[in-house]
Amino acid sequence: MELSKLRETVTETNDEYWHQLVVGPYYHDRPFVEGDNYTGTSHSHYNRAVLHSDVNVSLEWGYEHETNEDGDYPWSDFPDKKVRSMFVDVFYAGSLVDRNVLYVVDGHRAILPNYRTVRTDDGGPFEFDNATWEHRVSKWEFLLAQLINQLSGNSEFESYFARSGLVRA
Repeated sequence: MELSKLRETVTETNDEYWHQLVVGPYYHDRPFVEGDNYTGTSHSHYNRAVLHSDVNVSLEWGYEHETNEDGDYPWSDFPDKKVRSMFVDVFYAGSLVDRNVLYVVDGHRAILPNYRTVRTDDGGPFEFDNATWEHRVSKWEFLLAQLINQLSGNSEFESYFARSGLVRA
């Protein structure tokens, strides 16, 4: 299966198309190492879902990517300024085939998609004083975030996305 077809298969679903498994182990853990020493702990996703119509397709999410408490994202006006990014992994036939980053915002009330910042004015390459920028989200990133919100029980994705300042490309 081509990656584009797999992404299409995933984004044409909603939470009712997926079978969710309770918290792991999912056997995709990463040992936690400090310096040269294994600490005896591991990091892993805390959610897994398998597509009803094709059990070769599965999603895992929750493995922490990084935490940012500075509030320097487009959506920094949410009451809880802490932003946590997490991986969302797409598996096919048990193999990791796609890795994405989503952002957990406002005390886990919503999960927002990854974005790229694009300059929208006609200024020259070294003229930044009056530059204007837009934070764009691809169709894939938007629909994946929407699905992960549904699977996570978050019902306010659309209102958080509207308030975020992000723009669908």
